[in-house]
Amino acid sequence: MADQDTEPGQAAAPAEGVKVVISGAAMKLAKAQKDQNDDIEGSGLPDQVQKILKMIREIKKQIAEKQAQLQQVMANSSLNPEQAKAQAAGLQAAIAGLSAALLNANASLVKAMKDLSGEDALKATSLMAS
Repeated sequence: MADQDTEPGQAAAPAEGVKVVISGAAMKLAKAQKDQNDDIEGSGLPDQVQKILKMIREIKKQIAEKQAQLQQVMANSSLNPEQAKAQAAGLQAAIAGLSAALLNANASLVKAMKDLSGEDALKATSLMAS
């Protein structure tokens, strides 16, 4: 089908595609995250257990980040009391949600570990703690 701007018998120029550029910092971060889970991936544990362990690790990281943000809010003297209270409440709600997700992930891991050998269960427990 010819484009309205082209003359009959003349093909329309192909549309230009989307170009995605990933920064060096993003590449380093992606590598660091992969390296962070190398011990899980190299454990030989079933894929579902590895997935849950990675999820637990990510949730713990997010909780630590939110707790650090909460400490910053509490230490920020430039905020008025209402702003500090509102920001702290939002962060506390986020931490509570992440804590609930962590409990669910831990329960899923316990359920998944029932089929593991004693050695693999010990390995999974060790990875969960790290």
